[in-house]
Amino acid sequence: MDGDDIIFGGEGSDRIGGKSGNDILSGDAGNDFIWGDDGNDTIMGGAGNDTLVGDNFSSGSGSDLFVFGSGDGTDTLLDFEVGTDRIGLVEGELLFTDLTLTQDGENTLLGTTSSDETLAILNGIQASALTESSFVIVADFSNLEEAMALI
Repeated sequence: MDGDDIIFGGEGSDRIGGKSGNDILSGDAGNDFIWGDDGNDTIMGGAGNDTLVGDNFSSGSGSDLFVFGSGDGTDTLLDFEVGTDRIGLVEGELLFTDLTLTQDGENTLLGTTSSDETLAILNGIQASALTESSFVIVADFSNLEEAMALI
């Protein structure tokens, strides 16, 4: 799709691509594969173990926001760029002080201090490169009405 799109995957394991524009993409339930391509995209996997990609497939540019909430499964970020992209924490669910950043080989595991939950695996990212400025609190947009409020 072209332009600024809002796409929700719904139930099941979906493949969702935003293409150009500043898109809001949510996989909802299932193990989804979501990519934003060009633009400043907001990507939330939702429930399930999702694979999230910002601009890697298009060689595009953009500052993407990858959003995580508590209890949504473990997502894998394939092309997070420190200093360009950010990690969004769902308002009322998570704060930066609730997080653990653990180095696991070449990857960083983003977890929570209150449980053994791993929110995300950041491929090729050093945990020491992430600071509080890499994170931002965002409104939950797990349904269309909430997503529309973001634009």
